[in-house]
Amino acid sequence: MLTFRSLHRHFPDRDLESFRKRAHGLVDLMRRVFPDTPPDILNIGGGFFSNMPQSLWRSRAEPPATFAEYGKAVGSILSKALEGQTRWPTLFLESGTAIVADCQTFYT
Repeated sequence: MLTFRSLHRHFPDRDLESFRKRAHGLVDLMRRVFPDTPPDILNIGGGFFSNMPQSLWRSRAEPPATFAEYGKAVGSILSKALEGQTRWPTLFLESGTAIVADCQTFYT
């Protein structure tokens, strides 16, 4: 017997809109696959922006999102979708690159 316990959604984009799409996609899939009770785990994937100097992010159309902004974007969607549930899934984040991307300086 096969038992599904988790859902995972991952995109290559780092912007807030990508994370909103991931969260909405997880909610839609969760409602179809787990109609009665949510899964044990929801995994929103990775691709978070890391700390970077202004000189780097100025080349972008908008500044990189902060961890708080990611949390608010994803959290508001998931909390609304899970309202009234007695058990909420654990939310997994794949934040590895965002944590280590600026851990060293390279001089030549």
